[in-house]
Amino acid sequence: MPFPTHKPCGVWVSVPMVLHRTATADTTMAEHLFKRGQTWYVRLAVPRSLQEAVGRTEIQRTTGTRDLAEAKRRRHEILAGIHREIGLTVRAFRTDLKSPDGLAASVESIREEYLRGNIDHENAHVQADHVIEEHLNRNSLSMYDENVPEAAQRRVRAAYRTALDVDYRPLSQLVETYLKEYQGTVAVSTYRSRSRFLSEFVGWAGRSRTAEEVSRRVTGQYFAEVIQPKSLSVSSKRSMLSSLSAFWKWLIKRGFYEKQNPWSGFYSDARGKDGKTSDEVVRRPWLPSELARIELCPKDDIKYLTMKIAQYSGMRLEEIASLRKEDVLLEEGMFVVRKGKTANARRHVPIHPAIEALVKHWMERSGDKYLLPELKRGGPDKKRSHYLGKNDLGPWIRETISDHPGVVFHSLRNTFTTRAEQLGIPEPTVQLIIGHARQSLTYGLYSRDPGFELLRDAIRKIDFPEP
Repeated sequence: MPFPTHKPCGVWVSVPMVLHRTATADTTMAEHLFKRGQTWYVRLAVPRSLQEAVGRTEIQRTTGTRDLAEAKRRRHEILAGIHREIGLTVRAFRTDLKSPDGLAASVESIREEYLRGNIDHENAHVQADHVIEEHLNRNSLSMYDENVPEAAQRRVRAAYRTALDVDYRPLSQLVETYLKEYQGTVAVSTYRSRSRFLSEFVGWAGRSRTAEEVSRRVTGQYFAEVIQPKSLSVSSKRSMLSSLSAFWKWLIKRGFYEKQNPWSGFYSDARGKDGKTSDEVVRRPWLPSELARIELCPKDDIKYLTMKIAQYSGMRLEEIASLRKEDVLLEEGMFVVRKGKTANARRHVPIHPAIEALVKHWMERSGDKYLLPELKRGGPDKKRSHYLGKNDLGPWIRETISDHPGVVFHSLRNTFTTRAEQLGIPEPTVQLIIGHARQSLTYGLYSRDPGFELLRDAIRKIDFPEP
């Protein structure tokens, strides 16, 4: 068993600690120095209440000098280091060192102190020795037992690497770094789900495992044993796979993984609990008869305004709910969408003549700074549309418009684009109106803003046949 040959000693891990002091600082500091041979040493008595955790009654450190004046100057820093070590020790002693997670947390604390320069390599090794020895003792194992199980041996090797190898980057640390970069770049709900998926995988694979140790065989095992048996929809399982794959793309880009992404290829294999490869409900455009039922909603109801704007513009629900009154330019005939799901969502949307009077009416009656007043934010992303869609529009559409699963509020976006296609409006123009990136090389790369008048002329062509 490849354990260190020297005798381990001392448990070390960090809790703020106030140690015994005598009456005056000068007297205290003088008592901390003693001479061994020609060299001055610093020593500090460990308080009786902490001796069980520290494993000794006194700690000694060399000043590395024979000069008393220089020893007095150095002792301040040395004593501060001893205080930190005792604090680290007490935390380790109070940690659940029997569990693998407790061991991992303790050696990660040692690593952090080592990387910060608060302890040197020798002291980090001493602390790792004691923490690991305590972990084995609490599991009725011994550092010198040749029959220590292979799983325990792997934990010990990983613990030493964590504490002492500055180039060692365990998965847990890489995930933490990745999430710090990722946070703030996406919606809160997306960040939370990705964080959860990565944490679940690290917990399964082992916090101390490196990215290089995650082979195709490992990911295949996780897919077969963990992801596939879950009672989740196909889209949820694919979301998990996408999160893991995105993390590995980041590892490859940062140079932490040199092989092909081990998560590629599983996406199409995901199955729902019914064995199907898809659970997606295809949204369809509203039928003329269904559009006509919007008129059953009272004109002064906020649902009516929201549905009519979506019908005649293709705007998303949160885009409509986020419109401030200053974003509604009646004279210019446009909505200003300042943010959205993508960069292309920021745009100017013409106000269709069919809803000009309705929008003006709401601009005059709204006592709020928003066109849609008094909406309560909700959900992890604190969206203004959260409760409007969940509690108002969704139930009303199911009860009044249609109970078809493909007919939802967002289907009005499909309705707008489908009608635009039927009327022969060019796709690049429609993409500018609804906030999609123009895909063609000619329009997407070389063409710049074709002008608002083109969009206005296009949207004025939009009409809907009678039922």
